[in-house]
Amino acid sequence: MGKFNLVDFAAQYQPGFRNNVVPIGEVPEFMQKYKHFECYSTFFIYSQDILRYIEENIVNGHPSVSGYDGKIDATYFPIDIDSPHLDLAFEVTNKMLNFLTEKRSIQKEAVLVYFSGHKGFHVMLDMRIFGKIRPSKYLHLFFSKMRRNLIKQIKLDDASPFDMTIKDRVKRN
Repeated sequence: MGKFNLVDFAAQYQPGFRNNVVPIGEVPEFMQKYKHFECYSTFFIYSQDILRYIEENIVNGHPSVSGYDGKIDATYFPIDIDSPHLDLAFEVTNKMLNFLTEKRSIQKEAVLVYFSGHKGFHVMLDMRIFGKIRPSKYLHLFFSKMRRNLIKQIKLDDASPFDMTIKDRVKRN
């Protein structure tokens, strides 16, 4: 197993848009190249295994990350909060942040929050707060379960604006 340092980067004006696996350190350069417009990267990090996979996985004549089922790693645990009513997304984001920092004593420096667009916020928790988590084929499922548990602990109903669909190994944010 190699070093985990690759992400799938996409930009709206990039030729081919998807399936551009690059070293994570090159992402700022790509973002600058595409003027930070509609740029996305997977939050999961891959080893060289994904490069071998896309060389062998051709979809409609092009190499593809689709269906990759190898081990993945992550630097952050992503939480996506979306709502057609931005005030609700903001309220839920604040409630979650208060829960994490006050009830769970997570240091504020371990939490990144940013506006994700017109309908919500992304909250990224530094993975180091969970201890040593090794790369796994099932990390995405672990994240999904952690999100469900977090919603229960905060006592939010299922109608809350948490995006529970973030469970794909190759989803870009």
